[in-house]
Amino acid sequence: MAKSKSPSHKDAAKAKPAEAAPRYELTVDLQVLKHLGIGLYSNVPAVVSEMVANAYDADAEKVEVTVKDDEIVIEDDGLGMNVADANAKFLTVGYDKRAHETSTPKFERKPMGRKGIGKLSAFAIAGKVQIESIKTDPTSEKEIGRAAFVMDVAEIQKEAKAKKPYYPTPMSSSDLDFGKGTRIMLTLTKKRSVNPEYIRINLARRFSVIGRQFEVLVNTKKVTPAERQYRDKLQFVWGLGSAESFNLARKGKKVRNVEPLPNLIKIPGAPDETVTGWIGTVHLPKDLKEGPVDNNGIVVMARGKLVHENLLPFARTAKIFKEYVVGEINADWLDDEDLGDDMATSGRQSLKEDEPRFLALQSFAKDSLEYIAERWTVLRKETGLKDAIEKHPVLQEWLDLMTPDNKKQAEKLISTIEGMPVADKEDRKVLLQHGVMAFETLALKGNLSALDEMPIGDIEGFREILAAMEDLEIAHYYQIAKTRWTILRQFERLVDENAKEKFLQQEIYDHPWLMDAAWERATNDIEKEKRFYKKLKAKQLGKDRDSSLARYDIKYLTVSGKDLIVELKRSGVRLTADKIYRQVMKYADIMKMNKDPTTSETIPFEIIVLVGDYPAGYGAEVEDSLKPFRAKIMTYGHLIDRAYVTYGDYLDRQKKVDRIQKLVNLI
Repeated sequence: MAKSKSPSHKDAAKAKPAEAAPRYELTVDLQVLKHLGIGLYSNVPAVVSEMVANAYDADAEKVEVTVKDDEIVIEDDGLGMNVADANAKFLTVGYDKRAHETSTPKFERKPMGRKGIGKLSAFAIAGKVQIESIKTDPTSEKEIGRAAFVMDVAEIQKEAKAKKPYYPTPMSSSDLDFGKGTRIMLTLTKKRSVNPEYIRINLARRFSVIGRQFEVLVNTKKVTPAERQYRDKLQFVWGLGSAESFNLARKGKKVRNVEPLPNLIKIPGAPDETVTGWIGTVHLPKDLKEGPVDNNGIVVMARGKLVHENLLPFARTAKIFKEYVVGEINADWLDDEDLGDDMATSGRQSLKEDEPRFLALQSFAKDSLEYIAERWTVLRKETGLKDAIEKHPVLQEWLDLMTPDNKKQAEKLISTIEGMPVADKEDRKVLLQHGVMAFETLALKGNLSALDEMPIGDIEGFREILAAMEDLEIAHYYQIAKTRWTILRQFERLVDENAKEKFLQQEIYDHPWLMDAAWERATNDIEKEKRFYKKLKAKQLGKDRDSSLARYDIKYLTVSGKDLIVELKRSGVRLTADKIYRQVMKYADIMKMNKDPTTSETIPFEIIVLVGDYPAGYGAEVEDSLKPFRAKIMTYGHLIDRAYVTYGDYLDRQKKVDRIQKLVNLI
């Protein structure tokens, strides 16, 4: 098959017509053209698939597809056509190939085509279609005729509307530059960004015969079963009989388990049938999605070509499980004219759902997938545990220290986390870390409940519980401290001073640990806050707390039995030390009136004034003047520096960690 050098149909008008030009004739009803051609096919791969199927039926051994933005060329080395064939077969809509040919003359292939409407698919994407063909004898391979013509889709529509036959423009066939076969050139109706890779993957999915005496190339790159992309993403595979597709699937690089499935299908009122192929699952749903191609589904093949896009919608299984499934079922009997009428819908990509043979296949798929879903759950747990331990050997050490019951539950926890649809490795690691700490918390709770049964004098039992509790608290707080320290450090790097102050004003009410690491358990006493503001004559407080806080910028907290007043000053408000002193004195007078009802003593308090910058004249003298009022001035920068230094010191001290924390750090 030579590379095309012939003029495209764009130049057809300039081409010198052959003497006694042959007459080509296409007769098609306008409604047929709209519904089975122009209006039926919406994507390029489906159209190219029809052309490739025609090449297969023409006993081609090689098909080359060349994709450009405005043109697609499909060229094969099949038996080709002469003028009579072009009129009787290609240009006759509804030509029943199987009524005339039970098998192809050279390779005895069972024809894929049936209704003779596939060629209309070209009109869905092309404005002009140019056909060039050289017919050869299947035995001697001698040439026995040629055909060459151009069809204009707009003209076809015009003639069909007038209920007239359309006569394609004949071209000279004497200068065709290839030895045999057919070349089809499609000029696209609009410039499309046609992705050759997308076409190649779709062809791989739509044909199971590619590779066996039938080679297909897209822009010089071979289409192979591996182009289906999901083979090396498979985790578990279930086989249906012995088929080449199953053998390929089971050899996937990540396949962890292979099992057979029954492949007999009972059809009411008809002989039993069998299917071949496989059904598999992947580790993560994203493994089935490659760019624009979604492989999630079970395709049905007959006579080497896709006849139904997806059986999954007929399964009665959980939605989550379905997202992991891919497969291929081969059932030639679905496309056997001796068993009944044509089951294909007009789009040729699905089967009629109420036909007995397809209903039997649906039932088979339901039963098979229900069984697979149960096995998948078991296998995911077994494999998840092994995978997690392989990646984090410290988990096995953790499990070995447990009682049999706890170990069983911990293994279930690990396998569940490993089986979650989390793609990011770091996210999965965090889940494992928190899972370990959560499990230890529950285990400790079980130990504490056993205290009632602990014999008096069992000091070692108490020591074990105290040690476990200490380990767990260290591990929990270590994670909290590490997270807070990281947040503060990131915050320092990411925002300027004005943004920092605004952030603190907004967040300090809900997160007191931003002011002091010791205040993580600080509480906000609304009643005390109301009384405090009432004494400051803030009449609106409590009616709309948010607006009140925006006005006063004061936080009232209780920390470890001590009341704390924090006033946040905007950096734009430049206060003198004297004015701050007078405010603090007034706050202190109010706080000294708060008495402990049991002792009649003043409740301990502290006053903090947060400012963007220290007031003019600030120094040791100002600090000393505020001490009698239990008050001090702090800047936002100093506050946040002190907070993350505190957490940093804690993290440094905990580098020599205990059991649980060490385990979590090693995951």
